[in-house]
Amino acid sequence: MDPNEVKSLLQKCAELKSFFQTTGVKTAVALLTATKKERTIFGSGMEGEIIRRDVPQVAVEFYDHRVVAPAASEDENRRELVHRGLYVLASNALEEFMRIKSLIEELNGERRILDYKLKIHTTRERGIQRLLAGSLEPDSEIEQARQLLGEIDKQLMEFEQGSGTPKDFLRKLEKILFSAGNFLTEKAITMRLDWMGIKQDDVSPESGNEINLAELEIPDRAKRVAVLASIDAGECLS
Repeated sequence: MDPNEVKSLLQKCAELKSFFQTTGVKTAVALLTATKKERTIFGSGMEGEIIRRDVPQVAVEFYDHRVVAPAASEDENRRELVHRGLYVLASNALEEFMRIKSLIEELNGERRILDYKLKIHTTRERGIQRLLAGSLEPDSEIEQARQLLGEIDKQLMEFEQGSGTPKDFLRKLEKILFSAGNFLTEKAITMRLDWMGIKQDDVSPESGNEINLAELEIPDRAKRVAVLASIDAGECLS
C-alpha cells in the first residue's frame, strides 16, 4: 500500500475512529491485517553476470487490509485479541453444535412422518383384510418406507448419547478450548521483497526489505497475515 492508501484505510476505519473519539488518547496500538497472495510471474533476473529473461519469480500481493482491535497499549491490544480469539473458538463450537442439533431434529422429523405413514398403512391393511378375509400383496412404497426408517435409526444411533443437548455444547466448547491450536493457528513469516513486491532469496543480489509477519489461520475458513502497528490519532481523524 502507498501512503495515500494507508491514510484512506485509517480514515475509513469506523472502529479506529470511534476508539480515538471515545478515549481521547493520541496513539493507538492495533493489529493491521491483510490477505496475502503469491503468484508466479516471469521477469528478468541475474544468474552470475548474465541477465536472463523469462525467469520465474514469486510476486507477493497484500489486499483487503483491515485494522483490528485498537487499544491504548500493546497489553490492552493483546487482551482484546485474546477475547476475540475466545469468541471465534466459542462460535466454532456453537456452529458445530447447531449443525448436529439441526441434523438430529431433521432426522427425527423424517422418522415421525415415516412412522405415522406406516401406522396408517397397517391400520388400513388390517381393515381391508377383515373385510376381504384375505391377504394383500406387499406394497413396494411401504417397503421403501420401512427401509428408510431403518436407515434413519442407524444414523441416529451413530451420534453420541446426548448429542444436541446443552451439555453436548459445553462438551464441544471444552474440547475446542483444550485443543485451540487445531482451530486457530499462528506462525511467524519472514520474507524479503523488492520495491515491486518480488520475493528475494537470501543470495539474491537485489536489495529488498525484510518483512516480519504473523500468519493467522482458521483451517479451511480464513487465512490472514498481521503486524502490530502504532497509529496516531491525527492520521485517522484529519
